[in-house]
Parts: sequence; C-alpha cells; structure tokens
Amino acid sequence: MDDALLAELQTASISGDVHSAYSPHPHYSQYKQHKDGYTNQEVRRRKILQSQKSRRRDFMDYSRLIVEGVECEIPEGDDVMDDVMEGGGVDEVDTTVEATKTKSKGKKKQKKFYPYRNQLMMSEWLEEVPEDFTDKWLMFVCPIGKRCLVVAAKGTTSAYSRTGIQINNFPSLLPGGCHRTHHVGRDNCILDCIFYETTHTYYVLDVMSWGGHPVYDSDTEFRSFWKATKIKDNAESISKFSRINPMSFIDLPGYPCTQEALAEVFTREWPVQVDGLLFVHKEAHYWAKKTPLATWLKANMVTDILGIHVSQEFLSSAPVLSAVAMEGVEREGKIPKKSKSKKTSSQQQLASMDVTTEGDAGNTVAEQIEY
Repeated sequence: MDDALLAELQTASISGDVHSAYSPHPHYSQYKQHKDGYTNQEVRRRKILQSQKSRRRDFMDYSRLIVEGVECEIPEGDDVMDDVMEGGGVDEVDTTVEATKTKSKGKKKQKKFYPYRNQLMMSEWLEEVPEDFTDKWLMFVCPIGKRCLVVAAKGTTSAYSRTGIQINNFPSLLPGGCHRTHHVGRDNCILDCIFYETTHTYYVLDVMSWGGHPVYDSDTEFRSFWKATKIKDNAESISKFSRINPMSFIDLPGYPCTQEALAEVFTREWPVQVDGLLFVHKEAHYWAKKTPLATWLKANMVTDILGIHVSQEFLSSAPVLSAVAMEGVEREGKIPKKSKSKKTSSQQQLASMDVTTEGDAGNTVAEQIEY
C-alpha cells in the first residue's frame, strides 16, 4: 500500500453518525470529541428501553409482509403500522398528487415498505462499559461471514443481504422452508444469521419469527433461549446436511457478561475464525435499525475497553484491526481507488453485499462486516 492511499485511509470518515461502527471508535480516535458526542450512549439506551413499553405493535402483520415479500405504501395517518415499521425497510418516496379543485400538481412524501431491506438490528461501537453490564447484557461471539436475513416461507428458504438483495435460495427443514415443512398460512421462519460460505453454514444470531410466531417484541433473553431450544429440538434435521437441507443451521449462544464467564470465553481456542463480539441488552426488543442496545467490539479492543485479559489462543482465531481501521475506515465499504471504472449490474450487486473475507482482516479492513 502506497503512502498516499494509507494517508487517505487514515483520515477517512465515511459515516456521518458519530455512534456508528462505520465511524472511528472514540477510544482510538485521534480527534477530540465534543462533550456530548460519545458520552450519551447510556442515556439513549434508557430512552429506548422506556419507549419499548409504550410502542403500539402489530408484529403478526409485520412478519406476514416479510414472509410474503410484500412491498407496500404505509397509509398516511396509520400510526400503528408506522410505529411498527419504524426503521425496518421503510423509505420516503416522492409521489405526485393532483389537487381536485385547482388541478395543480404537487409532491408529497409517501412512506414505502420494502420487505427485505434494512431488516436487521445493527450495532454501535461499545464506547463505554454500561452500568448494568454484568447483570443485563449478553455477549455473542460472531464468526467471520456474511450477515444476512433468512426467510423460510412458502416452501423455500431465501437469504438476503442487509440492503435487501437475495444472495441465496435453497430448500431447508426450517418451518416453511421446503415442501415438507410448509403448511399454507401457518409455518414460516425469520432469522438473523451469519453465513459462512466455505462450510455452507448459517450461524443463527437471533430469531424474529419461528413457526409463524413473531417475537420481535420479546426481550433478548427470551429470544436467545427460544432460539437455542428450537435449534436444539430440530438439530437432527436443520443442523445436518441432506438433499432437502443443503445448508446447516447452528445456534450462536449468548454468554453472560460476568467476569468469570467472559474470562472463560476469552481463554478458549475457537474452531471458527472470530470476527468480533456483539453485546446485546437482555431487555432489548428486536429493532430493525441501529441501536445502542446492541454494541460491538473487535477482540483486540476487549482489554482496552472492558479491562479483561484475552488469551493469545482467542486472539489467534480473531482478526486484529489495524490502527487505520481503529481510526475509522468503514468496515463494510471499499478501499478508495485512484481511478473509476464501470461495473456490470452483477458486480454492483456483489459490491452491495455484506461480505467479510477469510485471511488477514487487518489488511482487508474495508471488506469487513457491520453488526
């Protein structure tokens, strides 16, 4: 890498959201932050936890739109669906309206729902240790792979990138995932997964619906328990390879954030290459957007942020973020190029996928995934 490109990467700041994992981690940033810029994560968590109690929900209809793949406009004034869909797959689009009396044309903003776009709960950097970290948080050890939305319904199973592009389609023995497990209008499954292509394995990070029962408004602790129970009960079918189940589905367990539990996790040698650590509040509902109730660290940041020793065995299975990446290179974007070239439509689709690569992730920081 030449000096000019290195300097450009070191000063890159792609996201305008200071709390995003796209932006520099404040602990490693070389810039001075405003007093209220990086210290209000706890305040925002409390506000979101409080707002969960008052949100009006109809997640049965919401999950139905996803499994049926329905694009629709949200009627103006429909506060219930507008509230449920907040953040997940909703874009504002310009629609032309004609006045009945004056016959003059004008434009207004109309909200439209896209069933597979932005349906995953995204994290922020863990900027400071929460006051209730030991009692109220779970940690998930995330392998390198493609973060994706998996929808099993109508006799087939599809995986979608964070931007809503279909990246895989196959039969599975998940509820609704093939002709054998599909029952009209009843069985479906919506999962938050990490796909490791080399072994054809989907690591299940979270569950939003199983067997037609949506759990978006259930807390993380329950969803983690229910996910583990369902996958264990169906391990003989969904975790093993077969003609009708060509992909394996494996549970990613949540670990308590006590000193003893974390110390035990960080002394292991993991069978898969670890991308990082996801910390989720036990009381958090599943929000299809970025939230401070889900936070993210790389393994080599743990000692600095949490003050917990991480063994060399654990670090050897986890890519180390370089100093450049710690200062803010977008973990999912592209390394700036000196010249532009036209891309085919298939290349553009591949570029929009959430992809991480095997190998030295410290040297391929721009290809890493956002959680």
